[in-house]
Amino acid sequence: MVAIAASLTLSGAPAAHAGMPSIPGTPSAPGMPSAETLPQDLTLTAVTPPVATATAGVTVTGTIRSTRGATYSDPEIRIVRPKAGIVTRDDVTRWAQATDPVANGTELARATIPAQVGPGAPATFTMALTPTALRLTRSSGVVPIDIQLVTRAGVQASLHSFVGWQRSPETTGLSISWLVPLTLDADPQLHAARADTRAPGWARAVGPDSRIARLLAATADTTTGYAVDPALLGPTLPTLPSATSTSTSTGASTGTIADTARARVKDSLAAQRNAIVGPEEVASRSSLADALSAAATTHPVWALPRGDLDLAALFDAGVDLTSPAIVRWLTDLTAPDPLLTAVVHAGTGSASVLTHVAWPLDGRLPVGREAQVHTAYGQWGPDVLLVSTHETNVDPEVTPQAAARTPQGLPVLRWDDTLGQIASRVRSSADVALAGQEFLAQTATLWAQAPQQARSMVVTLPRDFDTDPAAFTAFRQLTDSSPFAKVGRVDDALDSARAANAEFVDPVLPVAATPPTPTVRAVIDAELIQRLAGERATVAGYLGLMTTPSTALIRWWDLVHEVAGVRWRAQPSSHAELVAELDSGVATLDGSLVIAEQTTNFLADEGVLLVTVVNDLDVPVDGIQVNLAPTNPRMHVVEPATPLRIGAHSKGTARVRLAASAQGLVPIDAWLSYGEGQRIGPTTRITVRAAPPGGWLYVVGGVVVGALVLAGAIQALRRPRREMPGVVLDPIQPTPEEPVVVPIDHPEAHSAASPGPASHPASSAPDT
Repeated sequence: MVAIAASLTLSGAPAAHAGMPSIPGTPSAPGMPSAETLPQDLTLTAVTPPVATATAGVTVTGTIRSTRGATYSDPEIRIVRPKAGIVTRDDVTRWAQATDPVANGTELARATIPAQVGPGAPATFTMALTPTALRLTRSSGVVPIDIQLVTRAGVQASLHSFVGWQRSPETTGLSISWLVPLTLDADPQLHAARADTRAPGWARAVGPDSRIARLLAATADTTTGYAVDPALLGPTLPTLPSATSTSTSTGASTGTIADTARARVKDSLAAQRNAIVGPEEVASRSSLADALSAAATTHPVWALPRGDLDLAALFDAGVDLTSPAIVRWLTDLTAPDPLLTAVVHAGTGSASVLTHVAWPLDGRLPVGREAQVHTAYGQWGPDVLLVSTHETNVDPEVTPQAAARTPQGLPVLRWDDTLGQIASRVRSSADVALAGQEFLAQTATLWAQAPQQARSMVVTLPRDFDTDPAAFTAFRQLTDSSPFAKVGRVDDALDSARAANAEFVDPVLPVAATPPTPTVRAVIDAELIQRLAGERATVAGYLGLMTTPSTALIRWWDLVHEVAGVRWRAQPSSHAELVAELDSGVATLDGSLVIAEQTTNFLADEGVLLVTVVNDLDVPVDGIQVNLAPTNPRMHVVEPATPLRIGAHSKGTARVRLAASAQGLVPIDAWLSYGEGQRIGPTTRITVRAAPPGGWLYVVGGVVVGALVLAGAIQALRRPRREMPGVVLDPIQPTPEEPVVVPIDHPEAHSAASPGPASHPASSAPDT
């Protein structure tokens, strides 16, 4: 064994604890303590540099602490290398997960820490490992190390890590790209009915102190792409201008495009303000829009479906994706979002189309799923499909590159499950060193699978990932400096997928040696999907009738697209409450604009039926059309009613011209529609008693009238003529009257005596 002298540093300041998951490792050797009984009293601070060379070793630093109340007097630190080396990626994973101390290995370094380590008195250690001590015979590779805390009572703690090894610089064709999802948290407060309740939730979700803000800060100085849920920027109503309506013409200057996009962002955010979306909520989203615009200048931004639609649950539900109602619902979710498009254009100054990404949570691509993806996205794409390497790799010994293309031409990018799981453990500075060294070990074994082959790997993070920005920045600086892989861009990986041969087929996977990480249960199923599609149609119908949508409609329109998102898997109870509110609200809405039931008599061959429409909404409706459909041939519609405009909480009357061809009871189905015949509200039954007079009434009436005329004529002819006696009447002359003259008011008359009774003298001739 080789023992290397170590330089020691003592510290009385507390250090952060690296919490590792308790995963059973290999069995302990006889006389060695079990991993389950060992406290987590060792943390790794850094391996500097992370990769040793033939001329430069590494320095291992860490912290000792006492978590069980015991005091370690002058403890000893040993660094031991196991006999088995690291060759494959599975070797890296097994060594990292095992926590049992190595009993029979090669000791690389040993040092005594002259300190009393207690619960409140940690100590740090620094140990140097020379290239001679590492003694790796290969030109490149990974050295597993076990850092042990030893006292007179034996091994008290064990920590497994890695040291990279590269004898001389070598070129690498391995490229690693990063894609970070920016999605909302499963917080029902984001969809509350009151502005003062929603505002704190949105501040937590997208404000300056939010998880999203921390992710943007953590990746600001790194080569990272973002998969963005458009719902981060708030609800988009059907009346919002489309992304193409204000796009600039080809050849427009960068400044013009950016300025136009900024104006669209400002106008769109301002349009969100209403009774339930207050200024504080809009301010939170405005700050996020500014941050995303700034990030888009250096980071690729890809668009997820609105609400981060749970595609895996949608595909597994077995619903008919070609149903008209579901197609319209999916079109809303997958269509380009005008606000997100404007935000990106404001940052890039480019009118290029956003990349649309389909990201099923399960990462599978079974037979038939590609067709489901195309059907779900319809005319909008997608541009790329993300799948899991673990779920689609038919050869567990070799990791395929990320970029591929299906025989039907759909670009595919595989995300590397193992690399993503390692990165997701970086939550604080205490996690950087351990996770970083394991990440480097994985890239080293990936490179060794095909050293001369150009390959791309994609690393994704969980949708709910949160981290300390400084810690994750340090982690990326460590991993990006790996000599085994270079940093790539997801846009370049997508270009490789588009150019790839049609090599990706629906795999028939063998039984996995290790089962995939179980995902939480989906919260949407076939019944809910169909119901949401129907409720979307109902809300869209009412929105189409209103020039000023009600706040209730805004909320229901938002929810009908948000409750199908992936994030609700983490909060099934909150999801159930929101769905119940949505169902109740839409049911109430559907009964707020109805045709009143009535029973009436129709006593003509053709006439007008008056139909009453009741609007119990808080806003007026315009363009509402009354439709009648008699259920039997006794009656038919001659002329439809003119569209109505009805005020809030008011009634309107439609005049429908009908014709009756026979007597009897005629049930008539009545419903409302708008636009080009889109139905809205329930169907009402109107009952009409038809009693048309028929032709016999006109014949009999004509005969009776003719008889009366004839009888009158005969009587007139038979009556003798009477002569009038000659009488001369004296003419009546009119009685002459004196003209009325309005007296003229003279000023001097006011001083004279009052005149006597008024008279009406004849007018004098005017002076000449």
